[in-house]
Amino acid sequence: MKKTVLIYLTLIMVMAGSFILNGCSSETNTTSDPGTQAGSAYQNIGSDELKSLIETKENLLVLDVREQFEYDQGHLANSILIPTSEFTNRVNELPKDKPIAVVCATGARSAQVSQYLVELGYKEIYNLSRGLVSWPDSLVK
Repeated sequence: MKKTVLIYLTLIMVMAGSFILNGCSSETNTTSDPGTQAGSAYQNIGSDELKSLIETKENLLVLDVREQFEYDQGHLANSILIPTSEFTNRVNELPKDKPIAVVCATGARSAQVSQYLVELGYKEIYNLSRGLVSWPDSLVK
C-alpha cells in the first residue's frame, strides 16, 4: 500500500514538474516554422535581434503584455502596455499593418499573445523568447 502511494505521488510530481516547465517555456512556436509561409507564424527572437529591430524598423511597435505593476518597475522605451489580462478586450488598439514585437518578463505570456495575434491575422509578429529578464540594458521607469 505504501509503495503504491509513493509511486502515485512520484508520478504526480513528475507530471506537475513537466507541466510547469512546459508552461513556462517559450521556445516552442506552435504555428508553422517561421519563414515557411509568410505571415503564418510569429518569430521567436533574442535580445540582440530585438535591439536591431528597434534600431532598423521605424514602424516597429513594441508591445509589453505584463501587468501594470511590472511595467512600472521598468520597461522598454517607447513600448506600449496592454496587459495579458486585458488583451482580448483591447487587441483592436493594435494596427495590423505594422510589425509588432511582443515582450513580457520571461517570454511565456508574450508567446501566447504572439500566437493569438497570428490567429487574428497579424502578419509580422516577433516574440522576445527569453523575456525582459534577458534584456542586457537598463529599462525605463
